[in-house]
Amino acid sequence: MKKKKLRLQKKRILDSCERGHYLNAKYIVFHAAYYGKHSKEEGYDLVKKEIMEMQNKIKNNNNNVILAPETTGKPSQFGTMDELLRLSRETGCGFCVDFSHLLARDRKLDYDELFNKLKDIKHLHCHFSGIEYGEKGEKRHVITPVDKIRELLKYVKKYNKDVTIINESPDPFGDCVKMKKVLNQL
Repeated sequence: MKKKKLRLQKKRILDSCERGHYLNAKYIVFHAAYYGKHSKEEGYDLVKKEIMEMQNKIKNNNNNVILAPETTGKPSQFGTMDELLRLSRETGCGFCVDFSHLLARDRKLDYDELFNKLKDIKHLHCHFSGIEYGEKGEKRHVITPVDKIRELLKYVKKYNKDVTIINESPDPFGDCVKMKKVLNQL
């Protein structure tokens, strides 16, 4: 990645951290990187270095926020669940689980396996919506189907997870109302 582009991306994230601090936001969610010409391990090392640098700036600025790189929906992007769990352990950053992105990336999502990986995490900050999928993963967000909502919430209850779920569909309010109705039915 070109240095100027990286510098501008970091500035946008750090500006969001400052704004988030004043708005009492807890997590600053972002897609961390594309692998580009780097191997997955090289990409991991670069992201880790940048996360640590940004965390130092956040601390020095007294911003009370947590960096939370998000799981991503394309294999060309940094952001598998395993990468983010490792990054969180090694840097102390948070992460955002985007269930639809995980499904887009792998074309399947084993909720039991995922929630077992997350068993030691007290609170999950998550994104969820319907997704239109293409050859290379996620194409766009769509209205969330009720069966997908029911499936996710069934596992949230099964594993008794404390979650915040942000819906990113074109109708987030309508989908949130659907989610609340499904949750009340379970």
